[in-house]
Amino acid sequence: MTLDSEPAAVVAGGLVLEASGVSKTYRQGIWPFRKRNPVLDQAGLTLHRGEIVGLVGENGSGKSTFMQILVGSLPADSGEVDVHGSLGYCPQQPVVFDRLTCNEHFELFGEAYELTREERLREQERLYEDLDFKRYADTRVDRLSGGTLAKLNLALAMLADPAVLLLDEPYAGFDWDTYLRFWDLVQHRREAGRSVLVISHFIADEHRFDRIEPRREGDGEVMGAVAVLTRRFLIEYGRNPVNLLVLVLIPVVFVWVAAEPMADAAKLLGGTGAAVETATTGWAAAFLAALAMYFQTRQAHSADRRLAIAGLPTSVLVVARMTTGLLVAVLVSAAALATLFLRTDVDDPFRVAAGTLMFAAIYVGIGAAVGAAVRDPVNGTVVILLIWILDVFFGPALTSPDRVEITRWMPTHFVTLWMVDLPSGHGGGLGDLGVALVWVGAALLGSSLLLARATRAGRRSPRDHPEPDAPHRAPGTRRAPPGIRAVPGPDGRGAQRRVR
Repeated sequence: MTLDSEPAAVVAGGLVLEASGVSKTYRQGIWPFRKRNPVLDQAGLTLHRGEIVGLVGENGSGKSTFMQILVGSLPADSGEVDVHGSLGYCPQQPVVFDRLTCNEHFELFGEAYELTREERLREQERLYEDLDFKRYADTRVDRLSGGTLAKLNLALAMLADPAVLLLDEPYAGFDWDTYLRFWDLVQHRREAGRSVLVISHFIADEHRFDRIEPRREGDGEVMGAVAVLTRRFLIEYGRNPVNLLVLVLIPVVFVWVAAEPMADAAKLLGGTGAAVETATTGWAAAFLAALAMYFQTRQAHSADRRLAIAGLPTSVLVVARMTTGLLVAVLVSAAALATLFLRTDVDDPFRVAAGTLMFAAIYVGIGAAVGAAVRDPVNGTVVILLIWILDVFFGPALTSPDRVEITRWMPTHFVTLWMVDLPSGHGGGLGDLGVALVWVGAALLGSSLLLARATRAGRRSPRDHPEPDAPHRAPGTRRAPPGIRAVPGPDGRGAQRRVR
């Protein structure tokens, strides 16, 4: 492996990371029985260019918490962190996309680091060779052994050749040969002026470190990136055959089997039977689109945050996730509509198709919002089901449109009125369509903001905050953790400081 060395003066003098007064307390339980668990109390650390430092401590001493604060994935209660240059982060537990291959992970993280295709392929091949796992390039992550997964986890952190590499228990799962290869890589980085911080609960080879610190308990490019992420997210989702089966089979069964019984029930409740048969396409598409979006965002939440930590703009990540959800919603809608058109004659196919897509789009937003707020999958499913039941059974198709005032502001009330052409008394068909489109826009925008808040790692693009006279690094590796702004360092080089 060869790395371009930094100038000798830079290697000798520079401070690349400094943390001081960092404190963190976790709180558990409900007031007044809430318990406080202080993990970090005024913790500090310094790291210089070309230095290898070990941070060692027993389990529960706050090492991983400290690392997450350094990279910006976890906010500190107090303290400051200064980072000079770009960061690479290897978490203790591999945070990856289970159904994507190694090559596909490199492609995603190359987009996050803003590497060109040529730069990414060059570094990718170098890491395959240095860590000896090229033969698994096209193997899905969920089929890798623990040791190979650990290699990929490390390689993703090193892909952009960062100035500062932060490694949390990096060699857990390595065999002896890989362990030696790891230290060769670290030594090459040291010789090139890069810095490495290794966190572990024990350190066997003390001579490999310069210091050991104990821890005691206490635009067009954007659109291209969106396209790459969306494609990979769809591939990952589609590689679970159960997903595709559910997305197609359930709408077909619901529209074909449930439409007539629900129409009969609607007549008893004061609704219109014909309207119900048409509305079943929207109901089926809505519920499944919401569930698909919820599980997509929850299952990939940690992996998405790692992409954000790697430098992928949160806006790009959120747009890709929402686009993926909308494309899945189109698939569900198509299955429901095809079944309806086969089952019965439809007077206005365009209106029914547009209404079904609006149903699905609104519930994509609902699924994303619930995914950002509710972690437990059972609770999340119950929340979505409750919203859907209230929306459907108190909506204008199953009951009289004007019977219940409050349900006029349920998510799909106005979509239903316009889709099945029911008299509303609100403002006519054009008014119903206008309010329905407002609901679509508000659901997608609001859920995008919630998703961004849940995913954000606060990293900004290097184009907006260039680092003056920066030492050599792979293009696009400059990143800033959450709440950090660029300020000049003591040596005139760019620094990043966390604002309390």
